[in-house]
Amino acid sequence: MQSKITLPVTLFLASTFSIEISAKTDDKSLWQYEDVFNIEYAASPKTSPDNSMIIYERRAMDIMSDGIRTNLWSLDIKDGSHRPFLSGKSQYRSLEFSPDGKRVAYVSNSEGDNQLYVKWLDTGDIARVSEVQSGISNISWSPNGQWIAFSMFKKMPSKGIFNEMPKQPKGAKWAGTATYIEQKRYRGDGVGILPKGNRHIFVVP
Repeated sequence: MQSKITLPVTLFLASTFSIEISAKTDDKSLWQYEDVFNIEYAASPKTSPDNSMIIYERRAMDIMSDGIRTNLWSLDIKDGSHRPFLSGKSQYRSLEFSPDGKRVAYVSNSEGDNQLYVKWLDTGDIARVSEVQSGISNISWSPNGQWIAFSMFKKMPSKGIFNEMPKQPKGAKWAGTATYIEQKRYRGDGVGILPKGNRHIFVVP
């Protein structure tokens, strides 16, 4: 007897809850899906060696590219002034102060691809100090400020199980090139099949 009563009541409550949620979704004063593009947040703050300023990554969603835009902003600890440090349509990220606090190293795609740059704080001069083919991360200055180390992914050739794949007959329509997988983590969300290789540490003067 209880089962006959419980089922209709449950369905009634579920349908009422569904109608209520649907009504609230149409309320523009509540969270909407496109509101994610209005979010900005701070990340990766770095304090200068003399504790006079903080530079951090200001990240925002770009509705035109459906990606994250990262710029660098500075905060003066003494007077509280807050202003853009490196900002624009390009990406600026991964900043690190030199040991003496006179320079900063950072990664940017301002010239097309992601490279390592150094900026002098007193003059604003900027120098590009790398010419690499893949992404740079984990920047670290040497104690004397003469070298910068970073990590970077380096591809490795696949050994494969065949010396040569079968030749495709003229006019044949095959499914596509075979992919030989040699690693446990072989696929990434939004990336697809990952290249074979490892991250290595490099240094530049």
